[in-house]
Amino acid sequence: MYPMESLSPRALALAELVARSAAAAQIHAVATVKALARGAARRWQGHQDLRRLQDLDDRLLEDIGVERYEIARAVGKAPWLDYRVR
Repeated sequence: MYPMESLSPRALALAELVARSAAAAQIHAVATVKALARGAARRWQGHQDLRRLQDLDDRLLEDIGVERYEIARAVGKAPWLDYRVR
């Protein structure tokens, strides 16, 4: 490695630019991973809610005001997709 004092002003400016770009890329990567983790957690929670409601009998569903055909919509899932895992 070269001591920073021996670099030209132009090389120093370029080194600073590269360091800032690397830091910005790292911040962006961390933010992306956090967003992916939050999305996965939301999907998992929705999946769990869907399974819990599907496991209820019709009488209990009626008590909470949800018909069986409305379960997917009640948890925010597309009603034509079956998310149940057997």
